[in-house]
Amino acid sequence: MTENNAVGSTDAEQAHAEALQQRDLFMAGVSQELLREEDVIARTIGLMNSGARSKLRKVYALVDKLVDAAGPFVACKQGCSACCHININITEVEAQIIEDQTGRRYTRLTAPIRHPEGKFTGVPCPFLADGACSIYSVRPFVCRHHLSFNLDAYWCAPERAHLAEMPMITFGGAKQAHHEITRLDAGAMHGDIRDFFP
Repeated sequence: MTENNAVGSTDAEQAHAEALQQRDLFMAGVSQELLREEDVIARTIGLMNSGARSKLRKVYALVDKLVDAAGPFVACKQGCSACCHININITEVEAQIIEDQTGRRYTRLTAPIRHPEGKFTGVPCPFLADGACSIYSVRPFVCRHHLSFNLDAYWCAPERAHLAEMPMITFGGAKQAHHEITRLDAGAMHGDIRDFFP
């Protein structure tokens, strides 16, 4: 796992420091067994004799365990949907999983689409219903590992989300596995969730 951090104003600096402390508490509390499982997930799925969707579901299950472990240390709680109003980059494999679950047909893209940061700031995810994720069990990888270690959701609000960069964790093994399964680094079809489900 690696971190990503930067600071802005005095308020942001204080929030950043608090989030660092929360992240460190999380890291100190994660079991060694779970960390080992995360470290080898790419190798594990590489040995699986199954399709991309099955492999991706295995990665999802692992990330869910990490997210559960992070629960006491993050601002993310049921009822908060701030991160559902920003860019949500997904791959075609993830769109297929969502289609399988919901029956809602996804739009086939003819080329990968990369939107500028902030393109969808304030625009709700098409699967946000009454302030909750209606596809939570099959939500994309980017949604699963987007965790705010802040004490509250103030810096998560779409209008502030790009003003200060807070410490995050990248689940490195899981991210590698995701990229290999979806072929994200090899020209895989990808775009915002709103491109696949307008």
